Amino acid sequence: MSVTTLLCLPDNPANCTLRDIDTHEVLYTVTSESTGKNPVTTIKNALGSVIATSEWRDAVRGHKLTLGSENGGVSMPARTWLKKSMIPFKDTVTFEDTNGRKFKWKGNAPGLALELYGSDDKTRPIARFQKSAKDYTSNPPSITPAKLLIDSRGMEICDLIVISFLMLEKDRRLSENEVVGRSRALAFGGGAFS
Repeated sequence: MSVTTLLCLPDNPANCTLRDIDTHEVLYTVTSESTGKNPVTTIKNALGSVIATSEWRDAVRGHKLTLGSENGGVSMPARTWLKKSMIPFKDTVTFEDTNGRKFKWKGNAPGLALELYGSDDKTRPIARFQKSAKDYTSNPPSITPAKLLIDSRGMEICDLIVISFLMLEKDRRLSENEVVGRSRALAFGGGAFS
């Protein structure tokens, strides 16, 4: 089974390019701007066409997602399409493609890495994210870039994989930063009882 590897450069799901590791072609461009009341992230494909926009709102109102271009797209609350598990401490998020097929991202929690599974095969991921990491085997040490790997089964819904991944990874990192911040505050006497 062939795998397409997309390098996430820089390692920032809100502002990056996703490049094919073999051809170096930019397949997706992600930009975020704070021009209005809420920041907006725009995802474009290799042709420069907008495939999605996301207006980042507070947790109460939830993010607004537009799949497709602003004029010809479908707008909805992001949680309508990306459905988080209702079971506490469960790290999964599901979505459906336009044909009604269900897909499930696992690993949507601080410290974990996202993996996408189809309902037809729960053992082999269709897509998975590899976080960037320091490579100490080289001299001087280097950074191994973040990668989104998509196997041939996922290429049919590649845009949906990229859109859902970017939204979830951005939120996962924000949650991870909050957890780290709270841990540091507690470690240095910033707890609720100090």
